[in-house]
Amino acid sequence: MQNAVLYAVCQADRWRMAQHLVHHAAKDGMGPNTAGFNTLVSGHSPDVWAKAAATFAAAAKLQVQPSLKSFGAAVASQQDSKWRFALAAKLAEEGFVMNEVICGSLISAADWAKALGLVYAARSAKLRPNVIILGSALVAAAEAWERAQELLQNSLVWKLPVDEASFEAAILAQGRGRRWEAALRGQAVMFTSSRRKVRAANVLAAVCRRGDRWSLSLELFRDLALSRYDPDAVSYNTALSACQTGSCWGLSAELLGQMRSLNYKLDEAGCNAASGSYAEGGCWQDCLDMLAYMRRRSGSDLPFPPPERAPRFRSPASVGFLTAVSSPVAAVHRLRRDSGLRPLNSAMALPAVPPLRDSGILKQHGISLTALEPLGARVRGLDLKGPEPNEEVRKFLEEEMARRGFLVFEDQGVLTGDEQVRASEFWGGREIHSTHGVHPQAPNRHIFRLSNDSAVGIVGVGPQWHNDGSFEVGVFSHVGYHIVRVPEHGGNTQFVHQGAAFDALPPEKQEYWSRLVSVNATSGVLHPVVHDHPISGRRSVYLHLGMTGGILEKAEGANEFRLLEEEEISDVCRTYNELLNAGFPDRGGNYAISYPYQDGDCIFIDNWAIAHRATAEAHADKAKQGLRILHRTTVRAIRPFSPPFGLPDVATRELLQAADTSGTGVFVPGGLGFRWDPTIRLQN
Repeated sequence: MQNAVLYAVCQADRWRMAQHLVHHAAKDGMGPNTAGFNTLVSGHSPDVWAKAAATFAAAAKLQVQPSLKSFGAAVASQQDSKWRFALAAKLAEEGFVMNEVICGSLISAADWAKALGLVYAARSAKLRPNVIILGSALVAAAEAWERAQELLQNSLVWKLPVDEASFEAAILAQGRGRRWEAALRGQAVMFTSSRRKVRAANVLAAVCRRGDRWSLSLELFRDLALSRYDPDAVSYNTALSACQTGSCWGLSAELLGQMRSLNYKLDEAGCNAASGSYAEGGCWQDCLDMLAYMRRRSGSDLPFPPPERAPRFRSPASVGFLTAVSSPVAAVHRLRRDSGLRPLNSAMALPAVPPLRDSGILKQHGISLTALEPLGARVRGLDLKGPEPNEEVRKFLEEEMARRGFLVFEDQGVLTGDEQVRASEFWGGREIHSTHGVHPQAPNRHIFRLSNDSAVGIVGVGPQWHNDGSFEVGVFSHVGYHIVRVPEHGGNTQFVHQGAAFDALPPEKQEYWSRLVSVNATSGVLHPVVHDHPISGRRSVYLHLGMTGGILEKAEGANEFRLLEEEEISDVCRTYNELLNAGFPDRGGNYAISYPYQDGDCIFIDNWAIAHRATAEAHADKAKQGLRILHRTTVRAIRPFSPPFGLPDVATRELLQAADTSGTGVFVPGGLGFRWDPTIRLQN
């Protein structure tokens, strides 16, 4: 009876009354038993953790033996992690020994560093971490993918029964760390059963979608659909959400039709994606029907579909997984096909730049972002001459550069050399890394002054697609372009998103290029032709079309490589050039832009996310175009841009000689490197 009264009082959050009941009952010779103490301990609130410890001391005086549940209840009742750790320390002073229950409860409240420390401390104390402790630690470590991976590997050494939740926590950690390859490997080897394979794929697909890798999310769905593991309703709803992120409304229609035939139910995210697809496709009646269905479905278990008829989209009926294109762009599609590029209607992952994110942080500081189409964004309300933006603002803007390629900071006037250098150090490696010649009129030795008049600046630079600093082991992380004098008749810089460009390649080219490594003509530095961006995690292409001396291909065998021959390297360079050119809207693409400078513009690009080149007009005579002056700054890399396959950062003569297996492999050192097209203009 006493235990029941204690329970009722504690449930009513009247723990002080419960203490009085225990105190008076003890005076009457009716002290509580273990169960009563457990109830009392669990009723303490976070700001009185010392009372919980005192309750344990009272239990000892009354010779009541606390159980494992007592320890767990005491620690778990302290909702804030600092109270939990303080209580654990107090219990230790009272002579109570750390056990699995206390360890698990502390882990669930800790940050990842403390959580992992507790797991290893438990091992040192000869406690056996169980599945609950392991799962709690993995979830706590989800922001630190390296430590999560280490913990998962150690759990196998400790011979713990690793369950689905633990593996999923590791996949989440890899995804949040944007380690997409590691997450994919974990998903691939995770389980053998069909149900578990599908569940693991769903977890990874959801992480990819939230991490702006919506195309990878759709690839996972496609792989499931093509394998013997049938996608479930969660798979379809996740794919629909990825379609919404990537604006693939034609694919959404196809997925909705398949869900209808399988009698799968739409979840809330799926309903939102479906209604968005109908709206984007011009099917307003179907969109209204979907909204009505969502209202009817609220609180019930209505099956899908709501409408009896198929949606009437503006475009022709879908073909395979994507809608067919209309006849005015058929020539563009033939051009892409003839150039060896992925046709825009033949695969699930459409090449696209991710949409601009909304940010309350920027709004709090009076800063706004406006998307440029199809990539980049304008920044208003941030004066580069003023104080450095706080870390939250700086990080958000840097992430947007990684996602959308570049940001244009408007209305900056004319920055001095010192001001531009200071603003450049907001990003990436946070330090200027200059390797260029200094023109006599440059206002700062770190300013690369470009012009179409040699008396004013350096002329003729960068006519082909490239990334700045490709001759360095650590390719510049960011590059700044401040227009000092806008020419009257045009002088644009063109930018192309290299992540979307990778998505535009057909699968066989993606696989082939992933085995290629470029050799810089001037320094011998090796860089991957395909890499994962260190911030966005997006798989991207990379090649300098004016400074590549040769290309290595990974051959079969642990340390075997092959130097491409003239026809092969020419084909790679020409295809790369066409791939990037195909991103312009007038070529049927949506991942390249020719940006016309405006007075006061200062552009910062993520140099690992986009390639660039100057237009022909930028180099035209000033008498024809008007004077053009552009100040460029380059920022140190955040890490080396190292090649895969265990290759060194810089090629040796022995490596290139061993790779020339045919005797006709190509490596052209110095200057412009291999000239893949004799008709084009090259200059570094």
